[in-house]
Amino acid sequence: MERCLRLVRHKLDLANIQLRLGLEPELPPLWADAAQLEQLLLALVINAIEAMPRGGTLWLRSRSLPERREIELQVQDDGVGIPAEM
Repeated sequence: MERCLRLVRHKLDLANIQLRLGLEPELPPLWADAAQLEQLLLALVINAIEAMPRGGTLWLRSRSLPERREIELQVQDDGVGIPAEM
């Protein structure tokens, strides 16, 4: 997440978007393709930025779900959203 944020920090500032982080400090190791995860997260963050043309708030959260042996990443924005008919 930190690497992705370094890439888009300037876009967030220009778009008047406030970033709110809720990152669990000690996540367990994750066996995954780091480049693919970064690409996915970057796509979601850019989509969120484009959904907030007048500014807004972007939330990024992470947490461990040990009972399910999963790590959850959340990307949330208060942008315009997808019209119901779509």
